[in-house]
Amino acid sequence: MKYKKILLIICLFASSASFGQTTPIKPIADGNTKFLGSAWSSGQNLNFQNYWNQVTPENGGKWGSVERTRNVMNWSDMDASYALAKKYNMLFKAHTLIWGAQQPSWIAIKSFRMARKYFPKSKLILNEYSVINSSSTTQNYIKIIKLLQAENLIDGIGEQAHAFTTAGTSATTLKANLDALAATGLPIYLTEMDIDGATDLIQLKEMQRVFPVFWKHPSVMGITFWGFRVGLWRNDQKAYLINLNGTERPAMTWLKAYVNDTLTITKSIAISTSDGSAAIMSKGASLNMVANVLPANTTIPNVTWTVAPTTLASIDANGKLTAVANGKVTVTATAWDGSGIKGSMDINIYYQTTGLSDKSLTDQITIYPNPADNGNFTIKGIEGIKRIELINMLGEKVTGFGSLNQSSINIQVNVPEGIYILNLFDGKQFVSKKIVIN
Repeated sequence: MKYKKILLIICLFASSASFGQTTPIKPIADGNTKFLGSAWSSGQNLNFQNYWNQVTPENGGKWGSVERTRNVMNWSDMDASYALAKKYNMLFKAHTLIWGAQQPSWIAIKSFRMARKYFPKSKLILNEYSVINSSSTTQNYIKIIKLLQAENLIDGIGEQAHAFTTAGTSATTLKANLDALAATGLPIYLTEMDIDGATDLIQLKEMQRVFPVFWKHPSVMGITFWGFRVGLWRNDQKAYLINLNGTERPAMTWLKAYVNDTLTITKSIAISTSDGSAAIMSKGASLNMVANVLPANTTIPNVTWTVAPTTLASIDANGKLTAVANGKVTVTATAWDGSGIKGSMDINIYYQTTGLSDKSLTDQITIYPNPADNGNFTIKGIEGIKRIELINMLGEKVTGFGSLNQSSINIQVNVPEGIYILNLFDGKQFVSKKIVIN
């Protein structure tokens, strides 16, 4: 019988029940009925035991790496990963006895029979990629599985679950194909999972979408990520869960809380500004927005910033709002954690334009004294000005003066001490000047 694609792959799964743990460690899935592990290499070694309770040697466990030349053995990576598993009482899953792209050319493909003979206490797992994203491929895979079942040569089903398998595949399709594999009666292992992350938000959303499908499935016995630190196989796709500086990406933070059932979801977002104001007083000037996410122990407190209309202002990923044109904008912060919670705040923008701005820049419009004592000050050089408004830092009009036809005006206001903005209008355009009132 011929199939379109058959890559013969065997994983040897050894129990760690007899290992003697020497240091108390609480990995992510500690105490869970399912394991959560990772591929191991020297570049993935740092604090490995703090995250994972199952270890798989990466390329160091493949026959093509161990015995690239007949009878010349290199067990260094296999030994190191096994020693780690033994030290911390982890499950150890070898990878892989036979892999089509990385096997010595002299080996015959009697692999499963040989593995059953020489590793009678190990579990044999068939392992393949890009299966569960296709119903037809899943059915072909099941045909191979049944052939092995007929000779009692298989103990579990592996699906690599790389990002190129899961990305763009609906959760419904993934689950349906897992269900089909589970109908064989064999346990399922997700053996090489990774989630690409061009940005933290993209990776988080995909982790939230895909991981629960696997973790909740009753036939999935465990999941192995294919690395978690910078330098992993899909490094160019930014599939790492920990940054180069050692900080955890939001997808890792979410994963830990999800597996341990400690997710705390956003309940509310209050928006403010770093200086307490609610206005920008000149074109190109900026205001730093602040999002107060509650409860304080929200697992993922990150937010996405947006502003509308975008013709009046722009805002960056850190909440820095920059004025583009006069008017009122609404700034919104949206929670990353999928709760749908948003918070918003209105900001008024006043800026200098051509015409009046030329007078301002040449100091033809002057304010003195500034700071103003007891609310008394004079504005000079206001020929052509039709209206003057005093605005507080919340963008609220405090007082105003109209029907002006003079070169200067003496003003006295009874207002709280603070910073204010004077908006001067000639009938077409505004010019803004700052004044401090003591």
